[in-house]
Amino acid sequence: MSRLKPLRREGIFSRDSVPGSGGLLAVWGSPGSGKTAAAVKIAVCLAKRDRQVILLLCGSAAPELPCLCPAPEEPRSLGSILAAAHVTRNLLRNHLVSSPLETLRLLGMRRGENARSYPPGGAAQAGELLDCLRAEADCVVCDCAASLAEDALSLRALLEADRVLRLSPGGAKAASFFASQLPLLREEGRQHGRHWLVSVGPGSRGKGDFSLAFPPELEGQRASGSLLSPLTARSSRAFLRTVEAICREVFP
Repeated sequence: MSRLKPLRREGIFSRDSVPGSGGLLAVWGSPGSGKTAAAVKIAVCLAKRDRQVILLLCGSAAPELPCLCPAPEEPRSLGSILAAAHVTRNLLRNHLVSSPLETLRLLGMRRGENARSYPPGGAAQAGELLDCLRAEADCVVCDCAASLAEDALSLRALLEADRVLRLSPGGAKAASFFASQLPLLREEGRQHGRHWLVSVGPGSRGKGDFSLAFPPELEGQRASGSLLSPLTARSSRAFLRTVEAICREVFP
């Protein structure tokens, strides 16, 4: 196998350094901010633009993959990839899960699994996985876990991402969350102050680079595990326009 292109090392959160039309987008935010719903809809929007997209679902506390796609017959789990001695593109391809959209594939933990279902993967495996994902798809959308101290892959994704969306519902609790988690990024000596801020929820307009209000139809999809389905209600149009605007800016 040819050597994969190296990870970006400098200016990874600078908009001036965002390369071309592809790369890795990390979606991160405080608990309950709608990270997964936003990441899924962004991935779907990109896939409908004929991009080859992989949606990486990092969370292990409540795995999202079985909520989005029926469980595959054979074991295909993010955990088994991170437990490998080395991550290769062949290993990755054997674990990607197809979606109803031809150009969108998914990777995450399976139903019934948790952070202790596999030997813990380290920073090396996380870096190799991210490198393979970049080489395998035009766009990689990473749904990061909220707590970075407990998820090496989410932390590495935020450090190595070409683009970062930070979702915040505002208020004292969200401020306390970011005050707790951002020092973990600073410890790595990386620039992290120029990613896009997405204000979510009622009263979010004008408080970030984007304002995102989740419509009732989307809340119903989250409850039923049908986030990959299209939004068709009139009340969802403003949300869809914002998702499209995000995609145009972060993946021009």
